[in-house]
Amino acid sequence: MSKSTAILASVLASLAIIASPLCSGQSPAVPALPEKVIIDTDIGDDIDDAFALALALRSPELQIIGVTTTFGDTETRAKLVDRFLAEVGRPDIPVAAGTPTVSKGTFTQRRYAEGGHYAKPSHPEAVGFVLEQISRYPGQVTLIAIGPLMNIGAIIEKDAATFRKLKRVVMMGGSIQRGYGDLGYTPPRGPQPEWNILNDIPSAQKLFASGVPLFVMPLDSTQLKLDEVKRAFLFPPNSPNAPNAQVCLDSNPDAFFRFFLPRLAAP
Repeated sequence: MSKSTAILASVLASLAIIASPLCSGQSPAVPALPEKVIIDTDIGDDIDDAFALALALRSPELQIIGVTTTFGDTETRAKLVDRFLAEVGRPDIPVAAGTPTVSKGTFTQRRYAEGGHYAKPSHPEAVGFVLEQISRYPGQVTLIAIGPLMNIGAIIEKDAATFRKLKRVVMMGGSIQRGYGDLGYTPPRGPQPEWNILNDIPSAQKLFASGVPLFVMPLDSTQLKLDEVKRAFLFPPNSPNAPNAQVCLDSNPDAFFRFFLPRLAAP
């Protein structure tokens, strides 16, 4: 089962300030000053990271000082973020691309990334960008990691001392007692290798040994589904464009063949 079946996985990890109260059932509190965050994402495959970025953009608790892309075709992922941010009126947020890696998966949102005219011709390199922001705001930056950890491992490898000046890392990753599809109302399947950790285990080991405070959202707490009722609330059946299409959703086989066969069989 892919992580797309739990599309709110990265959404829960995206709000560094309010994630902890939500886990304990408390009401989130808006801080006096928004928290500076960098979102490290593999946006462009499953849809959960797109929802996470959308939520972060709409959250006064957060000041997004950058978005970095990780895993696979990171440059195209960065172009996708360019378009996303421009479409919602936030092209001011910097976007940096991580080192590309080999991926056997299909980049399902490539057409969105390559469409439009918002994509920048190039992007700064993610490792240097993150280290620059940490140095600029020591002790103030939360790194929100909702993708495989290649960038984070590379940052630690390059400058572990500066990495330790992060305020904390909030991450979606791991599996403690529940695996994929273990939604709590069936017999437990036990933990399973989780996507973000599995794709770069050495980087995960570096992160957990880095000494930086971590807030971890594993599969145990993130498998929430956006069901039909909730989707209908987010995406009501209306559009800014006037209806211009008639769509056939069903057919009458008997009536069709009474029309079709005589016409083709006629002399």
